[in-house]
Amino acid sequence: RETPVNDSWRSFTAGEEIPAREAERRGLLRIAMCYLAAAALVIVFFSPRLIERSALWMGDSLHLYVPYRVFVTNRLHAGRLPQWADQLVGGFPILSDPQSGTFFPLNLALAATVRHAGSSAVMDPFHLLTVMLLALGGVFLARSFGLGSAGALACSIVVAFNGFTITHL
Repeated sequence: RETPVNDSWRSFTAGEEIPAREAERRGLLRIAMCYLAAAALVIVFFSPRLIERSALWMGDSLHLYVPYRVFVTNRLHAGRLPQWADQLVGGFPILSDPQSGTFFPLNLALAATVRHAGSSAVMDPFHLLTVMLLALGGVFLARSFGLGSAGALACSIVVAFNGFTITHL
């Protein structure tokens, strides 16, 4: 005849693991909801401009940054570094200008995938993606500093929708 095994310590340990797992799940859900809320805010904010098919460009973007991006994208797509821009502002060394964003990873991806970068159909999703990544990066930054979900969402809003960001689209 076998002696019964006392498993009360296992049920006690398992009983403590369940609330810990549940708390971990809730924390991950809260973080995921924060990321989703940041992404949804970007889409809601820019949706009127995307629905009516008007451009997101305004101010300096229309006259300065978009021509830079088009020039850089065309040169990179042709397999050449954009060292000198003779068609823009009387000619200048565009490769050394940080505002051209020649080596910005999203600009390199744009140059690799798109042939003509000057249209609103190409640039609007590009700008939306840029602000979306900025908003999600704001959540990540705030979470890495130890802020909670509300603080991370507030950081995302401040980073993605401040005047500097919106003006420099």
